[in-house]
Amino acid sequence: MQQFAVVAVEVAADLDGDHPAVVLEVPAALLAALQIEGQAVVARQVVERARHAVPGEVGGHAAHHALVRRQADRHEVRVDRSDVATAVYDGADAVMLSAESASGKHPVAAVGIMNRIIAETERDPLYRNLIDAQHQAPLPARQDAICAALRDVTHILGAVATVTYTSSGKTSLRAARERPRAPIVNITPRLDTARRLALAWGVHSTVSPDVGNVDAMVEAACGAAAREGFAAAGDPIAITAGMPFGQAGTTNLLRLAEIGLQAGAATAAAQTAQMAQTDAPSKTPVPA
Repeated sequence: MQQFAVVAVEVAADLDGDHPAVVLEVPAALLAALQIEGQAVVARQVVERARHAVPGEVGGHAAHHALVRRQADRHEVRVDRSDVATAVYDGADAVMLSAESASGKHPVAAVGIMNRIIAETERDPLYRNLIDAQHQAPLPARQDAICAALRDVTHILGAVATVTYTSSGKTSLRAARERPRAPIVNITPRLDTARRLALAWGVHSTVSPDVGNVDAMVEAACGAAAREGFAAAGDPIAITAGMPFGQAGTTNLLRLAEIGLQAGAATAAAQTAQMAQTDAPSKTPVPA
């Protein structure tokens, strides 16, 4: 079986399916044929080109494959820690577990280890410095300008979340490329778009019907941010959308909002009810 050392995924901004995703794979044999001092450079270039591939209105999206496949012994199952951390520092959208999760002996353990590595790397103060240093100027396009402003507003005001309304997924991909300091709550009426954005950096997708006016947009955005656990009553959020509503490619609106007491209270009540249900004793009869 051929082993692949690095996988980069370039997702076209047209998520309707007219332009399928392009998967770039670097076989381990190809890297082995390179001089050892050049292998890391090639791997980095693959991720960088995929992330910043923006021909016209196409959004770049990168994923990094960094798992060492091990034998049956559970103690031998480990993730290549350096590769995983490097992928995060390089700004990859996702770290993939293809071989281990498909045919490995302990896929859950491998995913758990990698998740801990990713979380610890993102807590490193150096991580944010590197991400900011890699930031590129937005293109002279309306959507890019809005998402660049979204990034700045989130940082200046300390918004706890950004909310992006999108049908095709383009706006959320652009927002993810800006690497804001707050999670991106994506609201879309299309389930396929929500699923495709699962690999985008920092994007948490929700599926909801289109709104008809600005007030309904703000209410739905605040409700989604609170309901998904990213905001509480009184927290500021930033919202992007397009007018007229319901039309793809019209992103032209940036709105600031504050989570209302009603949305925050409803979320708190739901969380309390869930905790109570979890802590409640089981009603299943215990055999004597």
